[in-house]
Amino acid sequence: MTPDSSAPGSSSADRSADVAADLFIPVRAEPPAQLAQAIRTARSLARAEGVSVHIVCGKDDPVTLGHLTEQLRHIEGVQLCEVPSCAPKARAMNEVVRQSRARWVGFLDVDVAMSADVLRRTLSEADLDQLDYLEFVELSTGTGTVPRLLNIQSVLFQMANAYLADRLGSRYFASSGLLLRRSFLDRVGPWPEDGCEEGYRWSLAAAGVPQRGRTSTVPVQGRPAANLNQALRQRRRWYQGQLRAAVDCLRPGYPVRGRILGLAGAASILAQAGWVVSLGLSPVSRRARRTFTALSLLETTRLLMAAPSLRSASDQRPRDIGAFLAFEIVEGLAVLSAVLPTSQQFGWRPTVRG
Repeated sequence: MTPDSSAPGSSSADRSADVAADLFIPVRAEPPAQLAQAIRTARSLARAEGVSVHIVCGKDDPVTLGHLTEQLRHIEGVQLCEVPSCAPKARAMNEVVRQSRARWVGFLDVDVAMSADVLRRTLSEADLDQLDYLEFVELSTGTGTVPRLLNIQSVLFQMANAYLADRLGSRYFASSGLLLRRSFLDRVGPWPEDGCEEGYRWSLAAAGVPQRGRTSTVPVQGRPAANLNQALRQRRRWYQGQLRAAVDCLRPGYPVRGRILGLAGAASILAQAGWVVSLGLSPVSRRARRTFTALSLLETTRLLMAAPSLRSASDQRPRDIGAFLAFEIVEGLAVLSAVLPTSQQFGWRPTVRG
C-alpha cells in the first residue's frame, strides 16, 4: 500500500471508521537509527488485525517527512499522516484524534517497541472488559546499571499509579504507550498544547471523568538512556511538567480528584527535594539529620516492599537497592533545578528534550 501523505482529514483517516484502533507514532527530527526503529515497530504492528498504524510527522519537519515518504512507499500497512506540527506533541495528538473514527486511539513513543501479539491481545482484553484505557509499562533495554536503575524507577512509578487508581479512581497517564477508548477521549477533551509534557495536565482533567483501565502486565521496550546525564535531563523535564500541573490544578474548574492527584505528585517531588536538602544540611543541623534519616528509612522500606515486583519486571540485582538510593540522591539535584523557578515570570523555562 502506498502511504498516504495527506493530512489526517483525508481518505486515510476516513478509513479509520473500518478499524478497531488507530495507532499513532508521532515523530519529530529523530536521529536516523531511532526513526528506523519506529518504522520497524510500525511495520510489525501493522500485522495486528483491526489496527491501522500511522506514523505522524509535521509539515514543519521537511527532512523527516521526506525520509518517511520514501521509506513508507515500500511498506504495506503503514500510513504516513501529515499534521501542521508535532511541536509540541500534544498538538499532533489533538489533530489526529479529531480525525480518527476508530473505537480506540493509541499513541506510542518513537523509541518504544511493542509486538503485534501484545497489541492484539491487550486490545481484545480491553474490549472484553469494557475498559476506558490501557497503558503499557515502558522498560529500558540494555544490561548496564543505568537502564536497570531507570527500570526500577519506572516500576515504582507504576506501582504508585496503581495505588492512586485504586484509592482515588484516577491516575497519571504516561504517553509512551497508551490506548484510549474514543468515548473516553470525547468526555475528557483535548490535551493542553502549551507545555512540553502533555500527559500530566490532561491526566488531572481526566480525573473528573469515570475511568476503568489497566496497566499491561507485558512491558514494552524503550531505548536505553545514553548516559546518566541524559536520564537526569529527561527527569527534570518530567518534574517540571508535574509541578506545572500541580500549580494549574489550583485554578477554578479542576475536578477535586484532579487536584488531589496533582498535589500528590507535587508532594512526592518536594519530598525528594527535601531529602537532598536535608542531606546537604546534615553536617550543621541535627534536625536536618533526623529528617534525612527518616526519609531514607521510608524510601528503603518502599524499595524492600516492592522487591518482588522489581525482580520480575526490571532484572533487579541485590546491590541495585543501594545503587538506586544513591541514584535518587543524585537525581535530587535535578529535582531541585525543576522546583526552583528559572525565569522571572511565574513558571518554569522549557528544557531541551533528552
